[in-house]
Amino acid sequence: MPPRKEKPIFQGITIALAGELAGQWNDTNITRWVSQREGVISYQMDSSVTHLICSEDEFKKKSPRIKAALKRGKKECQIVTVDWLEDSINKRRRLPEREYSLDKSLKGERAKQRQDSKVAKGLEQGEKAVNTYLYHPYSDRTFFRYEITMTRDDDDHDIHGERYKLSPPLGGARPQLYESNAKPRLYWFVAKFFKRKGDSQPKFHRPSDFPGLFAKEFGLFEAFFQVKTGIPWERRLVAQKPLDEKGKVFFRYTPPVGGKPVGFVKGDFMPRASPEVEGAPEGAGQASAVAEPVVQPENLLSKELPAAVVQTQPVDNPEELTEQVRTEPESVQEELAAAGKAPI
Repeated sequence: MPPRKEKPIFQGITIALAGELAGQWNDTNITRWVSQREGVISYQMDSSVTHLICSEDEFKKKSPRIKAALKRGKKECQIVTVDWLEDSINKRRRLPEREYSLDKSLKGERAKQRQDSKVAKGLEQGEKAVNTYLYHPYSDRTFFRYEITMTRDDDDHDIHGERYKLSPPLGGARPQLYESNAKPRLYWFVAKFFKRKGDSQPKFHRPSDFPGLFAKEFGLFEAFFQVKTGIPWERRLVAQKPLDEKGKVFFRYTPPVGGKPVGFVKGDFMPRASPEVEGAPEGAGQASAVAEPVVQPENLLSKELPAAVVQTQPVDNPEELTEQVRTEPESVQEELAAAGKAPI
């Protein structure tokens, strides 16, 4: 009986090999089996090669042939395992290269490395402040992100470039409110302080040992802002305070401009002209603002906050906890209003 004629499943493609392959897959056998199916074997890695076959170990070594194939891209030269060749021969048809692509495995390996790096970075940051793999900066429904920057420069007291900022590209610090990725949502306030521009060793301020409900952690955020700027958070758009009781310059907060979100603000505290500077002479062109009672600063940063800050609605049914965790700004505003505080 004459030998079976093979289907020309490799017609139009040119195959090259990189490194040694296991078992029967040597140069002689591969050349014969590919030629029987009208494919071409090339012993040179040139522009005619459409498929490069190698092992995963050889691929990781990044030999010159591997680098040449990667440089050309998978549209011109696909890098596959010998399993693609074997399975195509056994099934008598050219199989899609996608499932055998080593370039795909490289992308998966790099994605895993990036994921591992994020986990490790989150654990490292969690030891100092908040695990950023499990938490993200909180944004309200106006898309305002609660990671603000406050700055201070005071020549009289030799203060230059002090900032509250989350990350230190320029030095400084930033008060930030984090929200958990998992539900029900939990929140955590933290601030990072940089003494001067270019400082790479920040100090952390995290009043709570554990994350909590929105009202408590947002209260800490507001309290910290008031201590450092001298003004309540709800008046941030209409007021500035120049000096503290010791004559030092308060930290200054500059709201976003150019139509960017500024967060929820009561109508009474929307700017009408230019920001009001507390203590400035009347008639200086400041915008008017409604006076608000001020909580004494010594109470603001303690872990035992005033009742007006931490009060929440009672939970009669534990299943309703998710609603109490404040994922919806309307619910947040209702809770803060019930606690005697202004909406966000």
